[in-house]
Amino acid sequence: MMCRFLLRPCSECQKAGLNISAHKAAVVLMRPEYRSKLDPKYKRKIENIVRKYQKNEEEELNIPCPYCDVEVPQTSLYCEHCKYNLPYCIITGYHIVRNDIALCPKCQFPGILAEFSRSLTTDKTCPMCLSEISSSELIEVEKVPPENFDEEDVTTPNKNDSHK
Repeated sequence: MMCRFLLRPCSECQKAGLNISAHKAAVVLMRPEYRSKLDPKYKRKIENIVRKYQKNEEEELNIPCPYCDVEVPQTSLYCEHCKYNLPYCIITGYHIVRNDIALCPKCQFPGILAEFSRSLTTDKTCPMCLSEISSSELIEVEKVPPENFDEEDVTTPNKNDSHK
């Protein structure tokens, strides 16, 4: 049972360049109590991860906070500088950046404009509300005001709003 829980993270970490994390999971999988339970088709791959240990991981990119422009790791959803929770892109999971934001016309959930548009070329539905939309319907905004992000009744922002 434990093998199945570690096999996927090991594989996904390897693909994502998270070599240290992949190695840690692979080492656990190679312990005697789990090694015998490992499916033979995955065994060689796991052994190679352990043998060819790479002591580096790709550095996470820092991108500007959409509110204060201080560099924040792209996967962080909180800015230590301005103390705001950061809205995240529905497509990538990374926090959004100012001047590259689009909202779903149905649910108003934010996304990085380029990623949202690209996603709609293959799947014509919003991943949050599952409404059918096209990239031309996306509402481009300069920024998502922090006071609106966590409220349930979000009004549609207007490009001419004073929120800048």
